[in-house]
This record gives sequence, C-alpha cells and structure tokens, in this order.
Amino acid sequence: MHFSYHLLEPCTNNEAEYEALITGLELAILMEIKVIKIFGDSQLVINQVAGTYKVLNPNLLKYHQYTLSLVGTNSYLYFV
Repeated sequence: MHFSYHLLEPCTNNEAEYEALITGLELAILMEIKVIKIFGDSQLVINQVAGTYKVLNPNLLKYHQYTLSLVGTNSYLYFV
C-alpha cells in the first residue's frame, strides 16, 4: 500500500518526521494493524519515542506526547 501526505504548514525536519510517524500510526490504527515496523531516518525522533533521548525542544513535545498516546494503542511496535 502506498500513501501520500502533504504538510500544510512550514516545519522543521524533525517536526516533519514526527508528522510522518503520526500519520502512519493513525493509518495503522484505523486499519487495525497490530504489528508495526517503523523505519525512520531521524535518530532523534526514533530515540525520543523509544525513550532513549529526552525531548528538550518544547516545539517537539506536543508531537512526542501525541505519538506516545498512539504507540500505547499498539501491542507490537518495532523501530528499525
């Protein structure tokens, strides 16, 4: 399955990475997919969501919190 998503507002690369992750998780939840492999090129975002890095940027905090709320709804989530 292929999916395209356009950002509506200008944002940083890390905000765009979070937007992509959130969109993918929302789609997976709608499709009732329980096993998800996350491929990302932003080590910052992956490590923040995995809990390895702290979120120091206040602009990323809202993305991080929402992502964690989505991650909590999936039983099997893998970061690659």
